[in-house]
Amino acid sequence: MSSFAARLKKLRNTRNVTQQDLADYLNVTRPTIAGYETKGKEPNYNTLFMIASYFDVSIDYLLIGREFPDSLNPSSTEFDKLYEDYMLLKPKTRTVFPLLIERTGKMDDSDVNRLLEYASLLLCQPKYHSQNEK
Repeated sequence: MSSFAARLKKLRNTRNVTQQDLADYLNVTRPTIAGYETKGKEPNYNTLFMIASYFDVSIDYLLIGREFPDSLNPSSTEFDKLYEDYMLLKPKTRTVFPLLIERTGKMDDSDVNRLLEYASLLLCQPKYHSQNEK
């Protein structure tokens, strides 16, 4: 059983959550949850985010078994706001967002800053100004 699988099963059992309860929340089948716990299957980024939200733990805890220091963890109110903002993204953006996080996580600070500068330049295009003025 993988570490993720063991942590998921432990979280579920200690909080008296059935596989079906979690499956219903995630909008997946119960066998999918069983696969996460016993067959080495892994959820995609969006599902991982939802599992962390459901159990009020970090994704780091689910994947590696440790939490960031409290100073780096958002409060539940902040987390709820972040999640609301995430759900307001266009569906296509939501599918790209985890990939963007993964790739920027591999970049050094200089490249991340260059990427942010590029995004700012893109937002200077007239098509974005006309959308904001409406």
